[in-house]
Amino acid sequence: MAEYLQRYASAVQGGVATNLSSQLNRLFSNIGLPADEIDIFERLNAKASSLPMFIKVGVPTGPIGDIGKIIERTGTSTSMMNALLASADRATPERFNIKSQGYESPVNSDDPFDIDVPQNNPQRSNIGISSDVIVYDFDDWIEQVQATSDNLATLRQGVETGFYRAGGERIPGELLTVTDEHYISNLKLAVAAKARDVTISYSQLLNNEPAKRLRDINCYSETFMYKLRKHTVNEDSTLELIGEFFFPNTELSRIIEYVDSQVKYGETYHYELLGYDIVFGSEYRFRTDAFNSSGGNWSESTYYNQPLFYSFNVETLSDLKVIEYPIFSRRYADDNLTQATTVGGLSYPNVTIVDRPPVPPTVFIHPFKDNFRQVMMNFQVMSDSLTTEYITLTDGEEQVFQSISKIQKIQEDFKLQRNQVQFKNEGAEEIKRIEVYRSEEINPNPTSMQDLYNSFRNKLHATINQDDGLDIVDTLNPNVTYYYTFRSIDRHDQPSNPSQIYEITLSYSSGVFIPKISIYNSEKAFVENKKPTKKMSRFIEIKGADIQTLVNEQRGPDFELINSEKGFIPDQENQITANKFLVRLTSKDSGRKISFLIDFTER
Repeated sequence: MAEYLQRYASAVQGGVATNLSSQLNRLFSNIGLPADEIDIFERLNAKASSLPMFIKVGVPTGPIGDIGKIIERTGTSTSMMNALLASADRATPERFNIKSQGYESPVNSDDPFDIDVPQNNPQRSNIGISSDVIVYDFDDWIEQVQATSDNLATLRQGVETGFYRAGGERIPGELLTVTDEHYISNLKLAVAAKARDVTISYSQLLNNEPAKRLRDINCYSETFMYKLRKHTVNEDSTLELIGEFFFPNTELSRIIEYVDSQVKYGETYHYELLGYDIVFGSEYRFRTDAFNSSGGNWSESTYYNQPLFYSFNVETLSDLKVIEYPIFSRRYADDNLTQATTVGGLSYPNVTIVDRPPVPPTVFIHPFKDNFRQVMMNFQVMSDSLTTEYITLTDGEEQVFQSISKIQKIQEDFKLQRNQVQFKNEGAEEIKRIEVYRSEEINPNPTSMQDLYNSFRNKLHATINQDDGLDIVDTLNPNVTYYYTFRSIDRHDQPSNPSQIYEITLSYSSGVFIPKISIYNSEKAFVENKKPTKKMSRFIEIKGADIQTLVNEQRGPDFELINSEKGFIPDQENQITANKFLVRLTSKDSGRKISFLIDFTER
């Protein structure tokens, strides 16, 4: 016990961090899951919502083969995982051509919103890469199952004693028993029997005769293990490996949903999925039976009447290898492609741990009795969520919101449109402060909401910290109209969109005090530039004027056509295709209104 405590104190002296950077976490950077406990994730994932932050990674599993079934039923998956780690120093890299299928699209990989353009819809495509893969010798690997000690931390469902034995699987540090030895011996016999059944003989190779139960001349193989590698992404986009997780192929789950709670806010992670295949190859041993040769002492002009022949005996031997191959990996990148195409969908996207920006606060503004210079503002943090276009109020926020929008497009909502962000309050305790923006001027004819709120750009008037109470007494000059908007800032310094605009005037004249506090009608500002009202009976036709739609032809002295273009408006900003129009219809009987926002496109 004393030795254990001493080792523990030595391991954690640098601190145990959530990003697996401490000595203790590096000690258990390789984590495996026994086959009989693969359904542990189904039980644990139901509680994932209670975690402060996590990443859920889907690991799709392929059909399990005969060898995988034996490993699962004999409870030797833990030993197999340990053997992979123990024999890693004896594995060799070899160059392979790897084929897969992905989705091809002419988009910029740095801009996930390009995929929304109709002409960029992805199409399924075949892909081939040339890449080095790790190859283990099967005989050497299987011997390690009996020789190695555990260097793999194993996830298990705990009971009162911390661990329990189920399905024959060993727990960390447990020695091989006689039963384990029996299972591994049976596994070796089963692999040898399978090899005799599927190994391609030399005669089959020459005659191109498909082996039993094979569609073509390819070697038989089956995936029996998966490895999920976890990296942190540095500022220069390079990867730093911080952990590996091993999963046996199993019949219990088609998709393993692994929840990784060892993550840090603001950190970017990248996951890579690798598979381990047992490949039943063939080795051919040639022995010369008989031959007749001239010894090379003749030329084309020399007549040689003796038969020339060589007779060989060819022995077919099983050549078993364990190959580590990429499933979802950055290796499917441009520099490894064997053809001139860029294909996506073959690697996990980078995952950044960020929360949603908050929603704006609700504000209550109260004037004081007989005080024409001050108002009281009370704020309430709202529990709400919405998806809308972001609005910036300071320089540099555009890049911040663009980054959040891209992350949410990839990780949260594939339907998110460009310049949109999901806003949601995670709780009142998450709000660190309220920002108050004030302006004495406002754009009377804005073209967009961003244009309207540019009236408050870089005009931060006051800041109210959560710890100081969510209220403020503000001083105004009488008979001056002020415009206010407010933002919530969470504890990660992410701003909300600005609130509604409040218009405040404290009118005072000859001892008469009249406070005027109202919400600014921004909709009126957008429709200020409108045509006179027209009556209609049943139908309405809305189209561009002739000056916008007729063809403008320029001709030479002999009336030859020099140039032609649509419309007579040279200024791009005044063309109808560059503007939006709001048309409002009012019923003469009921007074009810209906509005249409019209956007013209050129065909």
